[in-house]
Amino acid sequence: MTPHEKAAYDAGLRAALDMARTVAAKMEAAPGAADLRKQVAATALHTFADAATALALTPKPSPGVAALAAISELPGASGEILCPQCSGRFRWSRDSTNGHVHGGCDAGCLALMQ
Repeated sequence: MTPHEKAAYDAGLRAALDMARTVAAKMEAAPGAADLRKQVAATALHTFADAATALALTPKPSPGVAALAAISELPGASGEILCPQCSGRFRWSRDSTNGHVHGGCDAGCLALMQ
């Protein structure tokens, strides 16, 4: 699955899970909500949505991980990328002996030392 396809899949799944939570909330607020069958159905919808979210959705990587992933694709011993935290300038350098990356955002919102 391409990144674009995965993003579309995640968006559709999020919409379906949001709808499950919405239906559960409406069931809990509707007349007759004390009925045991409605309570069980609402609880099942909440549980389904929570479990599917934890298992199926791609978590968004932390800004540091995103920066390292972007830098790993680049050649050279130094450079700059778009900061994943603030979209500013993130300057980095790669150690020639061990390949570790050091860098930071010009705005000061993100720094890393591998």
